Amino acid sequence: MIESASLSRRLIAITAVVALAATLVAFVWRCSWQALIVLLLSSLLNPVLAAGLFPGIWRRRGKPPPAPCDDLARRRPVWSALSELYLDTELAPADHARIASKLVESGYSAEQLEEILYRELHPLLHANLLSVAGEWAGFAEQWLENRILARGRRRAGFAIVPGKWMVRREWQALQVGERITDRRALPDAQENAR
Repeated sequence: MIESASLSRRLIAITAVVALAATLVAFVWRCSWQALIVLLLSSLLNPVLAAGLFPGIWRRRGKPPPAPCDDLARRRPVWSALSELYLDTELAPADHARIASKLVESGYSAEQLEEILYRELHPLLHANLLSVAGEWAGFAEQWLENRILARGRRRAGFAIVPGKWMVRREWQALQVGERITDRRALPDAQENAR
């Protein structure tokens, strides 16, 4: 029993180290070695920045959403609404309700919305949450759309997501899954009552 607990702790530690190494490799691949050195040195002075490097894992839980380029009319309001999670502002319950309402209107399932959040928006916007003076007024929708479409579609069923924890609480506060289920059930219940 003790050996299996020790083995599981070792596997978890190895997985965390591999995930951190993958994050650093991805960063170096996209940027440069000099940027990595600056980032690591500045993270010694700023623990929040260092914590932003710790990745989370996302995995697909349902049917993937259509490709962004094939579904732009539905996707634009979703991108706009979800991008508010990455602004340097505090969201109030009224903001969560407004964002959730936009997400419900899109017709995507909660699983598809989560995939859009972590696979399309998060890689582009999570650095704003690490910035000392991040964007707070809103991201330009055309800029956001162009960047997402330029990245292309990610087909993998799982991903290592650097700094996933930064928006996890806001995502949970939306309670998107419950709101979608509740609102979609209402029309069916009303039709059955007739």
